[in-house]
Amino acid sequence: VDDPLLTVRGRVTPRVPPRRVILDAAGQLSPGARLLREGEGQVYVVTTPSSPRSWRAEIESRGAGVLEVAADTEGRVSLPDGLRRLREVGIRSVLCEGGGRLTSALMGIGLLDRLYVIMVPRLLGDEGVPGFPGAATLEPGAWRLVEEPRRMGKDVWMVLEPERS
Repeated sequence: VDDPLLTVRGRVTPRVPPRRVILDAAGQLSPGARLLREGEGQVYVVTTPSSPRSWRAEIESRGAGVLEVAADTEGRVSLPDGLRRLREVGIRSVLCEGGGRLTSALMGIGLLDRLYVIMVPRLLGDEGVPGFPGAATLEPGAWRLVEEPRRMGKDVWMVLEPERS
């Protein structure tokens, strides 16, 4: 929706530009998306058999790699299969800049090693969107602080890791 670039910006200059990955089960990424036209680093789109072949061909013609994986029970990209396919193309570490649903799904199947949370001091009320919908794994005791929370302007930065038993 926000047409991200998924690039490194600011004072950090990586040795190798990160590869950018989009999860798109149904083939909804626009072939005109900015990340297909701008920025450094290979783009991969992980999709399922339900995405149209014509869409895949168009995405590939823009220089992106298309990786097909199984769908989960809700028709989304199977995260374990998607991560396995990314490993096959040489991606060993993933920084997920996804929304709450993706983060919750990764938490729910135990695929997060570290969680960076930036909390904004804003109360949303009953109509607010939950940060981690359905994430029972955020229950007290499931995650531990790795470092003391710190302020970033008005926001609060926290780094958590799962408690492993």
